[in-house]
Amino acid sequence: AGMSMAVKVFGPNTSVCLEGLRIVCEAPAMLCLHSIHALASVTILRNCSISGTSGALVVADSGARVIMEHCAIHDSSAGGLLAAGSSTLVLSKVFCCRIAAAGLEVRQGSNAIVDYCSFFKTGRQGIFVWHGAHSVHVTNTEVHSNEIDSGVLVQENVKTAVFKSCKIYGNRTAGIVIQEGGSAHIETCEVHSNYEGILIQTSGNVSVLNCEASCNHANGIFVGYSSTGTAMIQGNKAHGNGVKGILLGTGRSDKVVAKENKEWNNGENPLAAMAFIPTCKDSDVISREARIQRMNLDMRKWAKHVKQSGGSFS
Repeated sequence: AGMSMAVKVFGPNTSVCLEGLRIVCEAPAMLCLHSIHALASVTILRNCSISGTSGALVVADSGARVIMEHCAIHDSSAGGLLAAGSSTLVLSKVFCCRIAAAGLEVRQGSNAIVDYCSFFKTGRQGIFVWHGAHSVHVTNTEVHSNEIDSGVLVQENVKTAVFKSCKIYGNRTAGIVIQEGGSAHIETCEVHSNYEGILIQTSGNVSVLNCEASCNHANGIFVGYSSTGTAMIQGNKAHGNGVKGILLGTGRSDKVVAKENKEWNNGENPLAAMAFIPTCKDSDVISREARIQRMNLDMRKWAKHVKQSGGSFS
């Protein structure tokens, strides 16, 4: 696309459907150009492979609505998907991989509906919800193998972000972090093999219900010592974690409630929090070999979608 956007869609009466395309924007990184830039319009993408070297790959801004199905977002020198300016992203079976910044970023009054997607191998968070983000609803989605930062980070959002039936694993700092006025509802999720599992700190507010936090190198669920927010932690299973299953750094109070949780086989490796050593036994929820097999399966699925849409991941 040279020195311009590969595809720009704008106008309140504009609707575009793109299907089966390989879309690439090649430009110097400092220009911050995008492969898809939607402004105040409706854009539908199906079975597309999208990559680029400058700016977030797919941007919805100024009230735009972008709907994506069976797409591969990959190989970006910046971010993957961005919703800003009261826009909406609707994602189904979207695979986002090898992104230099966040895989999905939602901010400034924007919304995201995410179902059966994967965000992995990014340079920052898999999913980043912040700066006045409005409604974020993530279901049946995997966020894993983000080797520099957390899998999910929620802060400064307007409406409680929902994560339901997701799998969050293999992330460097934590599976999910809620902080700085962030609000999240986490339900029936599997959070394993991260450094910290679910971390609530500063003024973050969260409800964690019926989740399984296991095989994390430090704690399964950790309410930080400096936390001033609210936390409802109920009906969870925490096991095989290196230090504690559930650690309430502030203790129990009217603002921090933990009940009906089950904890076992935690703290078997007191050096785990420092050494980043896996603590799970083969008999626990998932072994190292099983984690590798699962990651390889995700990679094969992602490669298949890229190939089907005419792209390349080599």
